[in-house]
Amino acid sequence: MHSIIHQSDSFKTTHWGGGSTTEFIVYPESASYIDRDFSFRLSMATVEIEKSDFTPLPGVSRTLMILDGSMHLKHEGQHSVHLNKFDFDNFEGGWHTVSEGCCTDFNLMTMDSCSGELQGRSLSIGELLKIEKDPSFNHYLVFIYKGEVNVEIAEEKSVLKKRELLQIAPEELASLSLISNVESELVIVRISEGF
Repeated sequence: MHSIIHQSDSFKTTHWGGGSTTEFIVYPESASYIDRDFSFRLSMATVEIEKSDFTPLPGVSRTLMILDGSMHLKHEGQHSVHLNKFDFDNFEGGWHTVSEGCCTDFNLMTMDSCSGELQGRSLSIGELLKIEKDPSFNHYLVFIYKGEVNVEIAEEKSVLKKRELLQIAPEELASLSLISNVESELVIVRISEGF
């Protein structure tokens, strides 16, 4: 079944020397980021210094998407990339990574047999968004970065507001409709666990 995770419910914000990180969800619920025993983790970070080194996370695969600002990522011995709004990069947490630029970013971390992808979308007022079911994925989430959308799932209606997260079961996607009340920006998260 679907659920809406509100900002006040369980989001954890921690501050570091160059900004802050807000953790939205760690799956399964019994897991923790500190113990590195999660399948996946979703978070958002603000980077307020021009240059920083990423914390080494061996065994963790990462996808980072820019929500505001821009960032240049340099993965030593691997590749470099410049990211603007809704651009993303996939990389391994064990790589030595340096970032340049101030931004707000959205992060997906996965471990073991878990993998996933992020898609950024801007919606105009009244725009309808449908999410197609893909048999490759068994977790679907929608994060509202800016704005507000009406959610309808099998005739059940609710409102997803700024900084809230919607979890949707794959079988609910066929009856899911998202309609923006105002100009909105959101991130669609698709995750494959255990395939």
